[in-house]
Amino acid sequence: MSEHITLESVDQRISSIELRLTAFEARTEARWDATIPHLATKADVQALRGDMQKWMLATVIALFFGLGSLILSISNHFDSGNARPTPPPVIYYLPAPQAPPVKAP
Repeated sequence: MSEHITLESVDQRISSIELRLTAFEARTEARWDATIPHLATKADVQALRGDMQKWMLATVIALFFGLGSLILSISNHFDSGNARPTPPPVIYYLPAPQAPPVKAP
């Protein structure tokens, strides 16, 4: 801690900071130049917005019809006024199995 700060040491530090800052600015500018062409323009965002609105409307319509048909199907199933009586079960009676005849010795 007995180190004295001189004007020359401050100038050296400032020059090294300036060199690093210049290199950083060059790298940052190169990154921006490479990134800017790939960003969306206002026209791209507007076109995407229109497409999203069409998809959302189509999804809402499809859900409306799907849920409507499901509710209609369920209401028809449980409607007692139009219920068909279940036919009686078909029962088949089979004759009892007979033991084979025993031969006398």
